[in-house]
Parts: sequence; structure tokens; C-alpha cells
Amino acid sequence: MPPMLDAVATFWWKWRWRPAFEGAAVGAAIAIFLFAIDLTPESTARVRQVCSEAVNTVLTTKDLLEFERAKFLVEQLPGCRIRP
Repeated sequence: MPPMLDAVATFWWKWRWRPAFEGAAVGAAIAIFLFAIDLTPESTARVRQVCSEAVNTVLTTKDLLEFERAKFLVEQLPGCRIRP
């Protein structure tokens, strides 16, 4: 290994704050990935569609099991509620 790369590798492995730096970098990468997935327009549109269908089912169904399933979805989906 060339001397410069050897020096960098030695510094990296003996650096005191390396574990904190690596942990922060991994945490930031995971947070960015989850944030990007959460804001995709397709998932937002799909959540709105499922919410709309669940609210419609709660308001129109006569089947108790179907009512409970739709009510559960309305309670669990973010931003989904039955408006007067």
C-alpha cells in the first residue's frame, strides 16, 4: 500500500471519534432513505385512495365485519378521518 494511503488508513482506524462519526453517517443515511420513501407521490395518492374507500365503507356498509375493518383503517391511516 502506498505510504499516503497507509497513513490515512492508520489515522482512520486509530481516530478516537470514528465510531460516533460512522454511527451518525449510518443514521443519516437511514433517515434520508425513510424520508424519501415516505414522501413519494404514489404512496401519498394510494393512502388517500384507501382512506376515501374506507370512509365510504364506514358510512355505507351494513356488514359489521366490513364496518370494523374499514373503521380500523380510518383510525390507523395518517390524516384519515371522517369529516361531518
